[in-house]
Amino acid sequence: PAGTLGEGLGRAVHAATESLAPSDRATDLYGDLNGERHRTEDWGFTLLRRGGMFRDGSDVTTSVGECGETGAATLPLHCILAARAWARGYAAGPLALLWAGSWSGLRGVIVMQEPSVADR
Repeated sequence: PAGTLGEGLGRAVHAATESLAPSDRATDLYGDLNGERHRTEDWGFTLLRRGGMFRDGSDVTTSVGECGETGAATLPLHCILAARAWARGYAAGPLALLWAGSWSGLRGVIVMQEPSVADR
């Protein structure tokens, strides 16, 4: 959509991360970037507003290259990818931020934390 300036995604990121400690930074990012310009712009403007929440805002895992466009299944799929990255030992760290958006303007953001060894 025209005029996507990251306001909705920025608000969703803020809401999902507001209870984190100021020193917490998402180490693993999973997003619905799929080559559409508006999605990239949405994320870019969000980085300008909330970039301090991420270790590296340009290092985003996206499933579109392997799975194609997954639509409403994007966030659940990214939850699985984050969990498997921790289980297999290749996640960059203990905190993952996942997001997806819709053409209607809805944005969803999830923050996941790696379970401790005692929780496994």
